[in-house]
Amino acid sequence: MKEEMENKAKEIALRYLSFRDRSMGEIRKYLKEKGVGPEKIQETLEDLAEAGLLNDPLYCINYIRYAAGKGRGPLRIEKELREKGIDPQTIKVEMEAFFEETDERAQALALVQKALFHGKNPEGEDHGWTPGEKDLARVARRLASQGFRSSVIYEVLSLIKKG
Repeated sequence: MKEEMENKAKEIALRYLSFRDRSMGEIRKYLKEKGVGPEKIQETLEDLAEAGLLNDPLYCINYIRYAAGKGRGPLRIEKELREKGIDPQTIKVEMEAFFEETDERAQALALVQKALFHGKNPEGEDHGWTPGEKDLARVARRLASQGFRSSVIYEVLSLIKKG
């Protein structure tokens, strides 16, 4: 049985990849769960990478864009990428590159606009009401759960209070 799995490792990995992109760590874990030995796993990963089907830096870039588009902050994105088995150095490089171009504060404000102001700009606009402490606490928890840095959360909260 194990020998059969060893022979089908590439086929198993390709089927797993057919649903969506995967990191090398995800493929490694999946093949290990299927009973494939470490040598065959490594060989399969190398074959898939050589064929251009596995590319952790590209996967990392695409995942960061996807997660940021879903309103997730850098801390949460970094945690999710680590869980997917991406090399910490790759995560660091790609996160820095992405968040150098993207303003984390603007991303957090966009999330607040949806949550509190239903899409309106919370800065410099009279909304007819001032968020209470419960509203601010809810926003802070939401931003923290989405992985925004505490310094950004405090900055956004102070903008809302001035609001």
